[in-house]
Amino acid sequence: KADEPKTGYEVVNGAHAMAANRVSWFYDFKGPSLAVDTACSSSLVALHQAHADLLAGTVDRAVVAGLSLTLDARTNDMFSAFHMLSPTGRCHSFDDRADGYCRSEGVFVVVLERDAPAGYGRLLGTSVGSDGHTPTGITYPSGQEQARNALQAFSQHGVAPDTVTYVEAHGTGTPLGDPIEVE
Repeated sequence: KADEPKTGYEVVNGAHAMAANRVSWFYDFKGPSLAVDTACSSSLVALHQAHADLLAGTVDRAVVAGLSLTLDARTNDMFSAFHMLSPTGRCHSFDDRADGYCRSEGVFVVVLERDAPAGYGRLLGTSVGSDGHTPTGITYPSGQEQARNALQAFSQHGVAPDTVTYVEAHGTGTPLGDPIEVE
C-alpha cells in the first residue's frame, strides 16, 4: 500500500540478482555471486561460468543452482500462444508423437571443487554459445551451431564424442526442435 512505511527492501526483493546474493550473504560465500538468465540453458551457462572460475583460480569451490518455478499462469498463456506447449499435457521427447513440451518445476544444486576427492564425478569441459540468426525464428535451434558447440566442449580435454555414454538433452518434445537436437 502507498501509505505503508517503506523499508528499502521493496526495491531488491524482486531482483534476480538478489536471489544469488541472498544465498551468498546467508552462507557467507565469497567470490562471484550472480544470477544467470539464458532461458532453457541458464543452469548450464552458470555451470560453465563456475567451471571457468575454478580453472582460472578465482575460486576453489563453486555452488551452482538452478530452478524453474511456474508462478504466473500468464506465462503459460504466452507459451501456449507460441504453440510450444503440448495440447495433450504429455511431453514426448524424441518421439513421433511430439507436439510440444509441458512446463514443470524443479530445483538442482551441484557443488564443484577444484581438488575434489577421488571417486567423485569430474567435469572435463564446458562450452556455451548462441546459434545466431536461424531462418525459422529466434526460438528454434541450429543443429550446425549446436554440433559446433558440443565439439568445442569435447575438444577441451581430447574427449572423443563416441566415448560418451550419457547425454543430458534439452528434449523439448517439439516436432521441430527435437530432430535438430538429435542432428
